[in-house]
Amino acid sequence: MMCLDVQRALSQEGVLEALQADLRARTGDDAELGQAAQDLLSTVSQAGGRVWTQKLALLYQACLMRQVAPDAVADLFATHRLQQGPATVFGLEGVEQASWYLHRIWPRLQAS
Repeated sequence: MMCLDVQRALSQEGVLEALQADLRARTGDDAELGQAAQDLLSTVSQAGGRVWTQKLALLYQACLMRQVAPDAVADLFATHRLQQGPATVFGLEGVEQASWYLHRIWPRLQAS
């Protein structure tokens, strides 16, 4: 249903322009997020589809992560969730990344 709501909203006058301006403001000078926004908006003809709507939601989530999460967490989210291709999951690459993240979410692990 959300896909249909997005499609309906984007068909209204001025909504696409407002979305573009909002994404520009939220991505700022972040090259990765800016590129993701540009890629998404270049496929606006697919707007309203499930995958397009999911990418829009993930892009907004990544923008919020850049504002409130530690850089390493936001980087992990953006890297894994904004990839091209099928829907991806939040993942870690390598032992160092996994160790840092696990210690962040479970500080008690540092004692062991």
